[in-house]
Amino acid sequence: MSTYKSEKQEDLNMIFCPPKISAETTEEFKNLSKNWALEPITLHIFNFEKTLEISPNAFQPFVLFKQMLKNDNKFMFSLNLNNNLLQDIKARGLEQIFNPVKSIHHAKVKAGLRAKGNIDVEFINPFLSATKQTLSVQAQTEIQPLKPYIKSKNIPYQVNIAGVISLISDHFTGSITLCFPSETFLNIYNKMFDEQNTKINSEIEDAAGELLNIIYGQSKAELNDKKGYQLKKAIPTVLTADKLRIRQQGSGPTVVLPFDSIDLLDHELLMFQLLFVFGYKFLPEPPLVVPVLVRFLLKNSRSGRHWRIV
Repeated sequence: MSTYKSEKQEDLNMIFCPPKISAETTEEFKNLSKNWALEPITLHIFNFEKTLEISPNAFQPFVLFKQMLKNDNKFMFSLNLNNNLLQDIKARGLEQIFNPVKSIHHAKVKAGLRAKGNIDVEFINPFLSATKQTLSVQAQTEIQPLKPYIKSKNIPYQVNIAGVISLISDHFTGSITLCFPSETFLNIYNKMFDEQNTKINSEIEDAAGELLNIIYGQSKAELNDKKGYQLKKAIPTVLTADKLRIRQQGSGPTVVLPFDSIDLLDHELLMFQLLFVFGYKFLPEPPLVVPVLVRFLLKNSRSGRHWRIV
């Protein structure tokens, strides 16, 4: 029975390693690695989640496999190395051989395999969950995300107030902006504080930044703790104007993430829009840059507590 388990996952080969990699497993590794190298797959990732020990004489087959892949313009990365193994690999000068990464997505980006039109589910999902929870708790608004899609052209949206946060990490830079038309913002604010404001003023506009701050805080915690993205703390800025224009810097695609929530009181065509803009570009190793912009498009009804978001 093989001590290594190979599993094809989309466009990569995930190799699960045994608890102990020793001289006894070397011959098996050599035979398996020849077959792996012949696979029409560009990316090979070793998962060391269960591995506690690598014997000194068991490193050479990894070096040879890395060289085979390099000759064919293929890539090798390592995932879930514990600290002791990582320090041993660094001490032996083999870090460039094992290429440790924090996530599958990071490996794809470093290998240049992240296509422009791809929707990065791993990165976006925490923001989806945080947006749903924040609107539910803060504004008593239940929403459900629909199928995301790539936007093919610019669509003009009226934006009167926006909260902006700059994204800073060891792996990427970018921004996240929560944008509202004035009446949409007022509806949300009034539901949050049980008030009847009819005009945005300096006393209430900070709520746009606070909502974004809550969404970002929840998303950052999950991405940092579970995914290793190393997002830094950030303070939101609030912008207001009669007609704000939010533009993406870079040439990346726009991913639209629609939401829906049934208004039980009014099924008529909805009138107001809430635009949630989320953009980032990965910088794993200069000069590779993969910019992405995500827009959450939401609409609400003026007639009651329920919201419809499309």
